[in-house]
Amino acid sequence: MVKDIEEMKLKVDALESNLKQADSTILKLMEEWSISSKHRQSLQHELAELRTKKIVKEVHIGFPLLYVCIVAFINIVIGYCVHLTAGFGCRYIISIKCAVEHIDEEGKEIS
Repeated sequence: MVKDIEEMKLKVDALESNLKQADSTILKLMEEWSISSKHRQSLQHELAELRTKKIVKEVHIGFPLLYVCIVAFINIVIGYCVHLTAGFGCRYIISIKCAVEHIDEEGKEIS
């Protein structure tokens, strides 16, 4: 009977030792999990920053093609209008000058 009690005490001591080992293993695993989750969050944050920087770079490179085409079209229209207006203005000035000097556009004197 004493022998049985001694064996039971040894078994209880062995189980307590295994329990302490299991507790320390669980604590180590929880610490590693916490560290890895923090590392994962920092990597996700860094990835989000890199994505936003990449988007900003893509947006700010050069002028958009549509903008360039619209500006070119507006400049062509303005240039054409100026060209027409300048031609009309020259003809108008020449006709006024001819009327004042009493000559026609070919240079012959009008009586």
